[in-house]
Amino acid sequence: MTTSHGGAGTADGRPRPWPQLGDLVLDTARGETGQVGVIVGVPGEEGSDWLTYHLQPPGGGEEWSAAADASTLQSVSDVAVPPLGIRAGAIPAGDATAAGACAPGKLA
Repeated sequence: MTTSHGGAGTADGRPRPWPQLGDLVLDTARGETGQVGVIVGVPGEEGSDWLTYHLQPPGGGEEWSAAADASTLQSVSDVAVPPLGIRAGAIPAGDATAAGACAPGKLA
């Protein structure tokens, strides 16, 4: 993943550790169960004076900040998160097409 300024790391040229711009993460500091967000700004990104990570809900919405040490952020691939827009249990297991969700050849 690269920054919006074309570099793949910090302003001094070092590779940036996880998380990077565009990563999907769970911020455990948001609410009781955390909130999923996309990294839209990183601390010290070239051309910015941000001292925190900036996140936004997938698909847009109000931005929020997370600590620069990423201590409250977890990779979404490390946690069980239901698909966006679908409540857990809303569609019986193995019955997505019967509920009208993404039938073959049909866009949702």
